[in-house]
Amino acid sequence: MKTLTAILLMAAAAAAGDSRKDIARKLDAKMSVSVRDARLNDALEVFRDATGLNFVAVDGAEMSFSLTVHDVSARSALNLLLAATDLVPIVTDGAVVIRHRRCLSSEVVLRVYDLRAALVQIQNFPADELGVLQSVMRLMTDPLEPEDRGLSADLVTLLVKAHTGGRSWAENDGCTISERGGLLYVRQTPRVHREIQALLAKLQF
Repeated sequence: MKTLTAILLMAAAAAAGDSRKDIARKLDAKMSVSVRDARLNDALEVFRDATGLNFVAVDGAEMSFSLTVHDVSARSALNLLLAATDLVPIVTDGAVVIRHRRCLSSEVVLRVYDLRAALVQIQNFPADELGVLQSVMRLMTDPLEPEDRGLSADLVTLLVKAHTGGRSWAENDGCTISERGGLLYVRQTPRVHREIQALLAKLQF
């Protein structure tokens, strides 16, 4: 019954039409929280009321939580609420879903992307000085071949992390990305792998 309730809540959230941008904006809204020895499901009601978003506790619903904060973003309040646990919030299907970190790691799969045919290694590539968004727009609109664009493994790795997967790269220990010899090794969920494939297609890989 709990699983069915979670699925129904997620479906209702998706039907409401909140995009990832809408959800991010609502999570940045300021709120105050005061709960003491409250079940996670009950504590999340405060977040639902404050943001208008659906918060679904797939894991940890019966755990007890206490938190008092004032005038902080909903995102910060939620992170503080879950800080002492292995629970993490994930945005999926229009809802903010609370899952155990182990469950997320178990859903991660390894895929290898072969970039060797399109990569040009650049010496001293200044990744820290790169305007990521500007580079994405340039790479997606520039008609030149990758060799003429100076496309490097460092740049591809940076773009993948910046434009796919949302906060999962930082919040899910099971999500990793590395490059060796022109091969991109990515551990991610199937959904994020689809995002990566779409991005690489736009970059003409």
